[in-house]
Amino acid sequence: GLVQAVVYSYGLRTLLAVALYAISFWHWPLLTSLQFSLEPGFWLFGLDSHLYDRYGVFIAQAWAQGIELPNPELGIEYFALVAVIYRLLGANPLYPILLNCWLGAFTGLLAFRIGRRLFSPRAARWGALLVTFWPSSLLWSAQLLKDALSWVLVFSALWLVLRLAFDLRPTHRMGWVGWALQWVGLVMTVTLLTRLRFYLGSALSLAAVLILLPRGCLLLMRRLRGAALRMGGVALVVVTCTVVARTLDPLTWLSPRHPE
Repeated sequence: GLVQAVVYSYGLRTLLAVALYAISFWHWPLLTSLQFSLEPGFWLFGLDSHLYDRYGVFIAQAWAQGIELPNPELGIEYFALVAVIYRLLGANPLYPILLNCWLGAFTGLLAFRIGRRLFSPRAARWGALLVTFWPSSLLWSAQLLKDALSWVLVFSALWLVLRLAFDLRPTHRMGWVGWALQWVGLVMTVTLLTRLRFYLGSALSLAAVLILLPRGCLLLMRRLRGAALRMGGVALVVVTCTVVARTLDPLTWLSPRHPE
């Protein structure tokens, strides 16, 4: 049932995305006041979409020609993702939009796993359905915006925090390699989330400090040192990644080493 709901959500998001793009691209007489006339295919309520599209084309062309990358001054992470898609599939805004649709639908699965870990299977199903079919979620994932990617990173970070902070030990099925990969995943998720939206990484760090550290101190007082160290370690990783992410310079990493 849950997988079916996610598939239906992806189909609904895709239909909405294609319909909205077609209406604006051909300037059909629907919601004309909201259509972005300067860039066909985009909308005024998602005004950043045409910037992601334009700089995605510029960055993809710069990679192909080996020249210096343009600096969008808004953080290059999502621009670079769009550019990668354009390099692989061609410069069509619907390609990254369809990826957003999938990411928006996928958050339902993450919401279910978080809800089942914290509450009950019934509450998890209802929570997943709300996340999967939330009206504003359907709309924003149908645009060329970074919201859907931000949602997936938030839900992924929360799930990894629950797994690493509260599960007692690696299961036999997962093994120590899977356990280590979850720590790596937490580092990458929090770092990219902070790079995309600094306030989300900051909120996650604040929550880790206010929730995990006091809980860890309480466990330490009960002489549960392993659980206390695990919670303190998760909080330390989240806070450190948030701070370090502000010092990174992805534009330099993604630029050609010797631009013409």
